[in-house]
Amino acid sequence: MHRCKEGHDIRMAKRFASLMLTSRPLSDHPPDTLVFIPASRRRLLQRGFNLSEELCHHLSKALKIPVAPNALRRTSHSEQRRFSAAARRQSNIGLDSGHIDLTGRHVMIIDDVMTTGSTLEQAARLLKSQGASIVGAWCFARTVRAV
Repeated sequence: MHRCKEGHDIRMAKRFASLMLTSRPLSDHPPDTLVFIPASRRRLLQRGFNLSEELCHHLSKALKIPVAPNALRRTSHSEQRRFSAAARRQSNIGLDSGHIDLTGRHVMIIDDVMTTGSTLEQAARLLKSQGASIVGAWCFARTVRAV
């Protein structure tokens, strides 16, 4: 993961998506739409890609589920990885609604790494405000909580 994100190595994205497909198949009621957590402009310039978006597009192709690329938008850069879990939960993570109609849709948020869940929680609220009836999250990795 580190080599992919910090080493600007996008080649692993397809492999990560493949592992997601084999390790956690979707339920009997698959989502109607996939959505990714958007990266800030600064992060895109640093890395050259958004791993969440890359995973989302690979999963979309494999599962034949459309992506709603504008369902969420990044309004500002937030250096979340430097914050404690408590600070992450209270910070403004810079996400906003894309203002598209998701009425009655089952939406699955695709993300690369879940740390505290605060980004996914805010994203889910924003998708619900756009009419989504069910919102789930599917992440490639989960950070280990400090004991």
